[in-house]
Amino acid sequence: MTMPTWLGAALASVAFAGAAHASDIQLTFDADAQGISAVGGTLSHDASGYLVQSDVDGGIMSLYLPSSLLGNWSRFWGGTLSFDAVNLSGVASDWGDFGRVTLTGSAGEVSFDLAPGSAPDARWTNFSADLTPANWGGNLSAVLANVTSVSVSLESHDGYGPANSEVNGFDNFKVSASAVPEPSTWALLATGLAVLACIHRRRSRH
Repeated sequence: MTMPTWLGAALASVAFAGAAHASDIQLTFDADAQGISAVGGTLSHDASGYLVQSDVDGGIMSLYLPSSLLGNWSRFWGGTLSFDAVNLSGVASDWGDFGRVTLTGSAGEVSFDLAPGSAPDARWTNFSADLTPANWGGNLSAVLANVTSVSVSLESHDGYGPANSEVNGFDNFKVSASAVPEPSTWALLATGLAVLACIHRRRSRH
Protein backbone atom coordinates (compact mmCIF):
# COMPACT_ATOMS: atom_id res chain seq x y z
CA MET A 1 0.00 0.00 0.00
CA THR A 2 1.62 3.26 -1.16
CA MET A 3 1.38 6.26 1.14
CA PRO A 4 0.03 9.40 -0.60
CA THR A 5 2.54 12.23 -0.92
CA TRP A 6 0.35 14.64 1.01
CA LEU A 7 0.05 12.23 3.92
CA GLY A 8 3.80 11.73 3.97
CA ALA A 9 4.25 15.49 4.20
CA ALA A 10 1.83 15.67 7.12
CA LEU A 11 3.64 12.89 8.96
CA ALA A 12 6.98 14.62 8.32
CA SER A 13 5.61 17.86 9.75
CA VAL A 14 4.46 16.14 12.93
CA ALA A 15 7.78 14.30 13.23
CA PHE A 16 9.68 17.57 12.84
CA ALA A 17 7.62 19.17 15.59
CA GLY A 18 8.44 16.30 17.92
CA ALA A 19 12.13 16.44 17.06
CA ALA A 20 12.32 20.20 17.57
CA HIS A 21 13.07 19.75 21.27
CA ALA A 22 16.41 18.17 20.35
CA SER A 23 17.62 21.53 19.05
CA ASP A 24 16.33 23.66 21.93
CA ILE A 25 18.80 25.85 23.83
CA GLN A 26 18.65 25.17 27.55
CA LEU A 27 21.14 26.48 30.13
CA THR A 28 20.63 25.27 33.70
CA PHE A 29 24.02 26.34 35.15
CA ASP A 30 24.25 23.23 37.29
CA ALA A 31 28.06 23.21 37.28
CA ASP A 32 29.24 26.51 35.78
CA ALA A 33 28.24 29.59 33.76
CA GLN A 34 28.09 27.58 30.51
CA GLY A 35 29.88 30.31 28.55
CA ILE A 36 27.66 33.21 29.67
CA SER A 37 29.54 36.52 29.94
CA ALA A 38 28.60 39.69 31.82
CA VAL A 39 28.80 43.44 31.31
CA GLY A 40 28.26 46.08 33.99
CA GLY A 41 28.68 43.91 37.06
CA THR A 42 30.46 40.91 38.45
CA LEU A 43 29.24 37.44 37.51
CA SER A 44 29.57 34.39 39.73
CA HIS A 45 28.24 30.87 39.83
CA ASP A 46 26.37 29.72 42.92
CA ALA A 47 27.01 26.12 43.93
CA SER A 48 23.24 25.61 44.11
CA GLY A 49 23.16 25.84 40.31
CA TYR A 50 22.45 29.39 39.18
CA LEU A 51 24.25 32.61 38.20
CA VAL A 52 24.58 35.74 40.33
CA GLN A 53 25.22 39.19 38.89
CA SER A 54 26.12 41.98 41.30
CA ASP A 55 26.26 45.70 40.59
CA VAL A 56 29.72 46.85 41.66
CA ASP A 57 30.25 49.96 39.53
CA GLY A 58 26.85 51.45 38.71
CA GLY A 59 26.95 50.16 35.13
CA ILE A 60 24.01 48.63 33.30
CA MET A 61 24.12 44.92 34.08
CA SER A 62 23.60 42.52 31.17
CA LEU A 63 24.37 38.90 30.37
CA TYR A 64 25.41 37.63 26.94
CA LEU A 65 25.04 34.19 25.39
CA PRO A 66 28.23 32.51 24.14
CA SER A 67 28.89 32.64 20.39
CA SER A 68 28.60 28.86 20.19
CA LEU A 69 24.83 29.18 20.69
CA LEU A 70 24.29 31.84 18.04
CA GLY A 71 23.73 31.58 14.29
CA ASN A 72 20.59 30.51 12.47
CA TRP A 73 17.69 30.61 14.94
CA SER A 74 14.94 30.33 12.31
CA ARG A 75 13.78 27.09 13.96
CA PHE A 76 12.69 29.14 16.98
CA TRP A 77 10.17 31.23 15.02
CA GLY A 78 6.91 30.96 16.95
CA GLY A 79 8.67 29.27 19.86
CA THR A 80 9.39 30.60 23.35
CA LEU A 81 12.29 32.34 25.09
CA SER A 82 12.34 32.21 28.89
CA PHE A 83 14.46 32.48 32.02
CA ASP A 84 14.13 32.51 35.82
CA ALA A 85 15.30 35.38 38.01
CA VAL A 86 15.27 36.47 41.65
CA ASN A 87 16.19 39.58 43.66
CA LEU A 88 18.87 38.47 46.12
CA SER A 89 19.70 41.82 47.71
CA GLY A 90 16.32 43.19 48.68
CA VAL A 91 17.16 46.50 46.98
CA ALA A 92 14.12 47.98 45.22
CA SER A 93 13.52 46.78 41.67
CA ASP A 94 12.74 50.09 40.03
CA TRP A 95 14.65 49.96 36.74
CA GLY A 96 12.18 49.46 33.91
CA ASP A 97 14.44 47.59 31.52
CA PHE A 98 15.10 44.57 33.72
CA GLY A 99 14.34 41.45 31.69
CA ARG A 100 14.76 43.10 28.29
CA VAL A 101 16.18 40.59 25.84
CA THR A 102 17.88 41.94 22.73
CA LEU A 103 18.50 39.79 19.67
CA THR A 104 21.04 41.23 17.26
CA GLY A 105 21.66 39.81 13.82
CA SER A 106 23.07 40.65 10.43
CA ALA A 107 19.61 42.03 9.54
CA GLY A 108 19.37 44.39 12.52
CA GLU A 109 18.12 44.24 16.09
CA VAL A 110 14.89 43.39 17.91
CA SER A 111 14.12 43.45 21.63
CA PHE A 112 11.33 42.68 24.06
CA ASP A 113 10.89 43.27 27.80
CA LEU A 114 9.93 39.93 29.36
CA ALA A 115 9.43 41.52 32.78
CA PRO A 116 7.50 44.80 32.53
CA GLY A 117 6.96 46.60 35.81
CA SER A 118 8.88 46.07 39.05
CA ALA A 119 10.91 42.88 38.78
CA PRO A 120 12.40 40.71 40.03
CA ASP A 121 11.27 40.18 43.60
CA ALA A 122 12.51 37.88 46.37
CA ARG A 123 10.93 34.78 44.81
CA TRP A 124 12.27 32.87 41.85
CA THR A 125 10.01 33.82 38.94
CA ASN A 126 9.84 32.56 35.37
CA PHE A 127 9.69 35.19 32.64
CA SER A 128 8.82 34.14 29.10
CA ALA A 129 7.71 35.46 25.74
CA ASP A 130 6.74 33.92 22.42
CA LEU A 131 9.09 34.63 19.53
CA THR A 132 6.49 36.28 17.32
CA PRO A 133 6.34 39.61 15.47
CA ALA A 134 3.59 40.72 17.85
CA ASN A 135 6.21 40.83 20.62
CA TRP A 136 9.49 41.46 18.81
CA GLY A 137 8.49 43.41 15.70
CA GLY A 138 8.26 42.73 12.00
CA ASN A 139 12.01 42.26 11.55
CA LEU A 140 12.12 39.20 13.80
CA SER A 141 12.28 36.61 11.04
CA ALA A 142 15.22 38.31 9.32
CA VAL A 143 17.12 38.68 12.61
CA LEU A 144 16.54 35.05 13.56
CA ALA A 145 18.07 33.94 10.27
CA ASN A 146 21.51 34.93 11.56
CA VAL A 147 21.72 35.86 15.25
CA THR A 148 25.07 37.41 16.21
CA SER A 149 24.36 38.50 19.80
CA VAL A 150 21.80 37.83 22.54
CA SER A 151 21.74 39.93 25.70
CA VAL A 152 19.54 39.84 28.80
CA SER A 153 19.36 42.95 30.97
CA LEU A 154 19.58 42.19 34.71
CA GLU A 155 19.74 45.86 35.74
CA SER A 156 16.89 46.30 38.22
CA HIS A 157 17.74 49.32 40.38
CA ASP A 158 18.26 53.01 39.66
CA GLY A 159 21.08 53.72 42.06
CA TYR A 160 24.40 52.53 43.35
CA GLY A 161 26.35 52.55 46.56
CA PRO A 162 26.93 50.65 49.79
CA ALA A 163 23.78 48.69 50.67
CA ASN A 164 22.11 50.24 47.59
CA SER A 165 23.23 47.97 44.75
CA GLU A 166 21.21 45.15 43.27
CA VAL A 167 22.25 41.51 43.26
CA ASN A 168 20.16 39.28 41.02
CA GLY A 169 20.04 35.55 40.41
CA PHE A 170 19.57 34.10 36.92
CA ASP A 171 18.71 30.52 35.96
CA ASN A 172 17.10 28.18 33.43
CA PHE A 173 17.58 30.20 30.26
CA LYS A 174 15.73 28.44 27.46
CA VAL A 175 14.86 29.00 23.82
CA SER A 176 12.49 26.39 22.48
CA ALA A 177 10.98 25.74 19.08
CA SER A 178 7.24 25.47 18.71
CA ALA A 179 6.33 21.81 19.24
CA VAL A 180 2.74 22.07 18.07
CA PRO A 181 2.04 21.55 14.35
CA GLU A 182 -0.48 23.82 12.65
CA PRO A 183 -4.11 22.72 13.17
CA SER A 184 -4.37 22.17 9.42
CA THR A 185 -1.53 19.64 9.63
CA TRP A 186 -3.29 17.65 12.35
CA ALA A 187 -6.51 17.71 10.32
CA LEU A 188 -4.66 16.52 7.22
CA LEU A 189 -3.00 13.73 9.17
CA ALA A 190 -6.27 12.59 10.73
CA THR A 191 -7.96 12.53 7.33
CA GLY A 192 -5.09 10.56 5.84
CA LEU A 193 -5.10 7.96 8.58
CA ALA A 194 -8.85 7.53 8.18
CA VAL A 195 -8.44 7.02 4.43
CA LEU A 196 -5.65 4.47 4.95
CA ALA A 197 -7.76 2.59 7.49
CA CYS A 198 -10.67 2.51 5.06
CA ILE A 199 -8.46 1.19 2.24
CA HIS A 200 -7.03 -1.47 4.54
CA ARG A 201 -10.51 -2.66 5.55
CA ARG A 202 -11.66 -2.88 1.95
CA ARG A 203 -8.60 -4.88 0.89
CA SER A 204 -8.92 -7.25 3.83
CA ARG A 205 -12.43 -8.18 2.70
CA HIS A 206 -11.19 -9.50 -0.64
